[in-house]
Amino acid sequence: MGEVYQVIIYHGGDFPYWEGQTLGVIPRPGTREKEGIPHSVRLYSIASSRYGDDKSGKTLSISVRRVTYWDPDL
Repeated sequence: MGEVYQVIIYHGGDFPYWEGQTLGVIPRPGTREKEGIPHSVRLYSIASSRYGDDKSGKTLSISVRRVTYWDPDL
């Protein structure tokens, strides 16, 4: 089970990229609750062409999947 989102980021043309490149995102400042270590970079494949989603070259999009697990014993 899970959810899939398309996130469109407006960068104003200041972030050139090519298809197939990845975008690194740090989820939030701070540390992981269980391990107490800093959050690490998550890599997402860029889903739009180098010309952007609206062909202006000022946007890019990534697809994000949030997976939820269900434990029937709980």
